This record gives sequence, structure tokens and C-alpha cells, in this order.
Amino acid sequence: MPKNAIVLIVDGLGTGSLGPYGISSVDTEGFNRLASESIVADHAMIDAVDLNLIYRSMTRGGHAGYSHEWYDGRDSLPKAAAKSGVHTIWFSDHAAIAEVSVSSDFQRQIALSSQIPDANRLSDGVEQSWMATYFAEAIEAVSQMRDGSNLMWLHCPGMAVAWDAPMSFRCQFAGPDDPSPWPDAAPPELATDDPDERFRIECAYSGQVVLFDMLLSNFLQAIDSLPSEPLLIVAGGRSFPLGQHGKIGFDQAPLQPELVHVPMFARFPRLSSTQSLFENHVRLQSLIQPADIFSTLANWFDETKDIAEGQGFERCLTHPTGDERELAVTVGEYELSIRTPYWFACCYGPSSTESAACQLYLKPDDRWNLNDVADRCPHVVEDLSHFQADVRRALSDGQSLSDLDVPESLKTRVE
Repeated sequence: MPKNAIVLIVDGLGTGSLGPYGISSVDTEGFNRLASESIVADHAMIDAVDLNLIYRSMTRGGHAGYSHEWYDGRDSLPKAAAKSGVHTIWFSDHAAIAEVSVSSDFQRQIALSSQIPDANRLSDGVEQSWMATYFAEAIEAVSQMRDGSNLMWLHCPGMAVAWDAPMSFRCQFAGPDDPSPWPDAAPPELATDDPDERFRIECAYSGQVVLFDMLLSNFLQAIDSLPSEPLLIVAGGRSFPLGQHGKIGFDQAPLQPELVHVPMFARFPRLSSTQSLFENHVRLQSLIQPADIFSTLANWFDETKDIAEGQGFERCLTHPTGDERELAVTVGEYELSIRTPYWFACCYGPSSTESAACQLYLKPDDRWNLNDVADRCPHVVEDLSHFQADVRRALSDGQSLSDLDVPESLKTRVE
């Protein structure tokens, strides 16, 4: 029986402006509706900050920290699916086709008809924004999926490129006595601890999210009109840091949640015409990484031979409290972040020794990592210093992180 899957990856989309993640100040009806019909990953963490590495994990099933040699001889999911008769299509702007290497693994690449503007100018209206053009052409591409099975992968540069929503979208978040919203379209890259500056930029970012959400609603309606319901996955590529730790933008941002914690939704088709999509709603508390997208799609298309790190979302519909990942890791150039159900640690320092400096945060209480408790939990820091070296060695050797023995202190909740 033919199966279809649609994947939408949105760069720069974080959890801090979305209703399904507890944010009430930004009206996101599209995401709210999607969440009500989907498996919602509350703790999805990217495994790198380089988009090519993230996509490698999403399409090959490993971890971003694995060496290139680990991937030798392993087909990417689009290549393996195509060999099984699945039509594979990539849709994005021209720049992503050139920059994201996995795009060439798809049988067909569809590029946005116009370039995303570099000009530092806001749109006069919704229809004049680049996002409106993107979604109009994405809907057209989805509507042209062939008979048989299809994998349609859409990369949206999202909040990583021009924030060109009309100024009115930004102004709704600022009162008469507040600083005026950030006036520029170019996403800011700056270091600041100024709360007023952060507020101005947050208004601009939230306005862009509202625009995206409006267009997402149209996209969901278009998917609803397809002849058969597809598996739909919507996820952030990277979150856009908004200054909680002194840095706005991607450049040199620390591996904190405002960069590595991303939204992720997986909407499965109904099993029968009498079933409601609401019956597929599950809030997933397990730690999630990009390889889980690979596993979900591999299971969907019955391409399961090379699953290494990932766990398919579909297990949540039948076994919502099954085996859960107790370790998620993000690698940077000189940093490593380690997340367990009860702790988040940022480790800095030599990659091959146990002398890395660590910042430590209590989870899930400290959502944005604002209270470093490393000096109050020396026993946890000591265990962490040894364990982060084990993690680095495991990644270098291509060893599954699920095989590591996580120290008991990192698996224990502190009251």
C-alpha cells in the first residue's frame, strides 16, 4: 500500500515563542492545532549546530559526533527509499540546495522561484513576504506528489534569514511604555546583556513567528485536502538564540537550550475514517535527537536495516511509557552539552581529557538554564567530568550512546 511522508524542517525555530510549549504571549493557532493532532516532543535536542551535520543525523540515523568513516557505505534514507520505489523530493530555496549536501540524495530538487531578499526592508503586507511565496510554492509542490509512495522533504530557512513580517506584527508585542521593536529585517548577531535591546529583538522575532504560524495554517489545510493522509513531521533545525546567555544569533552562541532545544511534531494518519486525529495526540517526555526522525521515516517506509541511534515516534502510540532515552548530547567545536532527564551540563575544554570545565543546571525545573548549580553539586560535577570524556570517546569510536553507563548521579532527581 502506498505511503506518503512530508517533512518540514524550519531553521531558527525555537520553543520559546510557541503555544504548545507553554508560551501564551504569542498567538500560534497553527502550531496549537498541529500539536493537538500530533506526538509532541517536549525535549527534542539537536546533536550539532552545523545544519549539514544535523541533516546527516536526520537522514542517516547516526549522531553528529560520529566520524565520516562511520557513515561510509550507508545509504541515506532518501537514497534507500528511492531504491524501494519511493519518489523522493527536496524543496527549498536555492541557497539550501547548494549548502545542504543531503539535498542531492533526493531524486528531484525543487527550488523556490525567487531568491530570499537580502535587503533590510520589512514587507508591506503578508503576501509580499518571502514566507508567503515559500508556502504558496510548497503547497503547489506537495499537491503534485505522484501516485505511489512519496517522501517530500521541505527545508525552510525560517528565522535564520530575513525577518520581513510587516511592522504591525512586531508592534503587537510592545506597549506604549515599552521600547520600540527592532526595526531591521536582517536577523541580528550581537552580544548584549541589555534587557531593552533583547525586548526589541524578541518583538521582531515573535512577529516573524506569528507570520510563519499563519502560513503554516494554510499549509496544514492543503495537506488535509490530499487524497490520502501522509505522515507529517514538523521540527526546528536550530533554535535562534535571543540573548538569555548574552548572545543573540547563531554566531558563537553557547550550547544552551535557546540554541539546541527545538520543537518537534509528528502527526500520523488516522487508522480509520472514524478515528479522530486528536486520538494521536501524545506529549512525549523522552529525550529526542535528530536520528529519531530518521528512525520514524525508516520504520514508515520499512527501511530499518541501518538504524543506529534513533527511536521511531510511532512507538508512542502503542507504548507511550516504553524504553526512553536517558542521554542526549550536542557537539560543538569546543563544547559538549549533555542532557539527562534531570540535568543539563555544558562542558568546555580539552576534548580528550577529563579536565573540562562544566556548567550544571537542574531539569526540568530550570527551563532556560538560568541558575548554574555546579558549585553546589560537586559530586555531580566530578562524575560529569569523567563521563563527558567517555561520551567524547564513544562518539569518536562510533559507539551508540545508549550503550554508555550514565552515572547514577546524573539519573537522580534532586529535590
